[in-house]
Order: sequence, then C-alpha cells, then structure tokens
Amino acid sequence: MRFKTWCRMFLGSSLMFFLVCVSVAQRLVLISSTQDRHISDWTNISSDGSRVGGSMRITSLNQSYPFVWSEREGFRYLTPQGGYTQNPNEAITGRVWGMSGSGVVVGSSGNLAFRWKSGQGVQYLSPPPGAPSAWAYSASWDGSIAVGSSTIGALIWDTNRTPRVIVQGTARGVSADGRVVVGGLLGDAGSGMFRWTEETGLQRLAWGGSARATSADGSVIVGNGLVSEGSGAIRWTAETGAHLIAPSHLGGWGRAVSANGRVVVGEVHIGPQRAFRWTESGGFELLGETYRSILPSGVRLHQASGVSGNGRYIVGSADTRDGTKYYLLDTVPEPSGLLALGLGLGLLWKQRKQIGLSTKK
Repeated sequence: MRFKTWCRMFLGSSLMFFLVCVSVAQRLVLISSTQDRHISDWTNISSDGSRVGGSMRITSLNQSYPFVWSEREGFRYLTPQGGYTQNPNEAITGRVWGMSGSGVVVGSSGNLAFRWKSGQGVQYLSPPPGAPSAWAYSASWDGSIAVGSSTIGALIWDTNRTPRVIVQGTARGVSADGRVVVGGLLGDAGSGMFRWTEETGLQRLAWGGSARATSADGSVIVGNGLVSEGSGAIRWTAETGAHLIAPSHLGGWGRAVSANGRVVVGEVHIGPQRAFRWTESGGFELLGETYRSILPSGVRLHQASGVSGNGRYIVGSADTRDGTKYYLLDTVPEPSGLLALGLGLGLLWKQRKQIGLSTKK
C-alpha cells in the first residue's frame, strides 16, 4: 500500500511539474526598433541561448554598430578592446553576420571583415590580393577560424588572419572545429550547396541555392537547393543525402541548425512568409501554429533565422500591427527532457502495475 501511495504521489507531482513547464516556461520576447535605433540584423544566438548578436543602425550617427543583446543586459555595443558599452561612440562600427556558439562575433566594417571576442577585442581581416573587400559570415567555436566571402570567392581566415580562397562562391557556415566549411557555389561551376574540407576538397550537395549552416561536427548541413523532390528548404547528411524538410510547394530556406543537427529552423512561403521548425522526431511544423497560445494578437512569426546549439531558443523576425519586431522564443521544455520524463513515468507506471498484480496473487 505504501508503494502504491508513493507512486500516486510521484506521478501526480511529476504530471503537475510537466504541465507547469509547458504552460509557464514557453514564452516569446518581442523587441522593437525605435525611430533613431533600427535593428538591421537579428540572426545569431549563442549555444546556450543567453546572447543574441546583431547590428543596430543609428540614424542620428549615420552608422551601423554590432551589438550583443541579452535579457539581463539589454543592447550592448562592442568596444575595440573586447568589452561592452551602451555608448555607440565608444564602439566599433559595422554589421554582424555571424556568431559562434561561444559568442565570438564576425561581420564586416567598411571594406574589411572582422572577428570580435570578449576580453580580446576586434581583429580586422583583410581581403585576399585582387579583392577590394571581404565579409565574414561564420566562425569556429573559439573564433580561431573565420569564413566568408570576397568578390573573387569563398574565404577562410586562419589564426594569423591570412585569407585563402577555397572555391568560387560564398562560405556561410563552419563546423565548431573549423574543418568543415559550407556555403553556395557561383561562377563557372554553377550554383549550388557545397561542403568543403581540406582533406576531401569540394563536394556539391544540391543544385541551386546555398548552404547556410552546419551542425557542430559538420555532419548535418542546411540551406536551400534543388533535389528530385523539388526545390526548397534542404537538410543534408552523408547517410540520407540532400532532401526537403518542408513541403515542396512551400519552397523556403533552412537558415540554422542545432549543434547536434536534430533541429532546423527557417522560413517557407504560405501566402505571407512563415517561420518553421523541423525536428528529427517530429518533422515539419509552423512555429506560429505550434506556439499559437503564447503569441500576442496580431503577431505572425515570418522568419526563424537562428537557433541555439541546444535547440531550445529560436530567434527571428515577426510581423505585428506596429510593424516588424524581433523575437526570442523559448521553446521549453526541451524534447529530450520530455522524452526522459515520459519514459521514466512509463516505467514507473509499469512497475507499479506489476507489483499490484503480484500483491493480488
């Protein structure tokens, strides 16, 4: 009897905990531009979801400034020495195009690419000989390797800031260790998603479009391309090849992927553009439908541009009655946590029934 009573209490409290997690923790944070300060980029998020990287256009100063935003600190601009400031006059200028999982920021300032690391400061990255300018779009976890593009091809910069052209095209993403580079081909080779490593060289993954991001180990790549099923949002692995993860008639892009490759976010076209999420366990879903209960009236999530490494947090832009706003979506509870809880409760329920049967005998 005592075991039965304990089981009922545990199951009841666990169910209550589960319901509280779902109803309370899932939330949407909306951020607005102001008349003088306009958010121009809100696409990058750290691995744990605590920081969002982007760019702010300050009209009165006629400049764009890289920023890091968090719920606790708000908007903070980046200083040349590796610190943060709320005074743009003390900050570096430019646009943010990427952020590594550890928070290393990369982008462009004038004709130069740059990478910025907290506590170390900014490093400007020159274009290769013969190219007038360069842009950095992504960085390895520790920021030692940066990738991007110039007018003559896709680039990789090493720790010495030496630029090297690897293919004709644009490098959009890089693995955590800096060994796998992904992006889009251009020029004589035609367009298409590509994967590149020093050991294997260039590998075309799909025609048309471009790869936009890769998992931490470089084994899962997402973007847009043309495959036998049609064209649209693509996910590639060595085992499955390139395949659509959204209905073919919706087109769209896979913009970002979690560290383990199991969560992809992006946008599709259903009349107005809509943000989506694809998961290995649940497949394709529209974020606006899945999280309808926490969306304020008149808000439509039209793009998902970034996902945290753990797959929990999603950032993007939304259409509202007051114009475009930017969001941070907390999708708690995490799928893995729910699965573990469900399995645990199931096993406990089975054990309870078995003990009950043996007691009756």
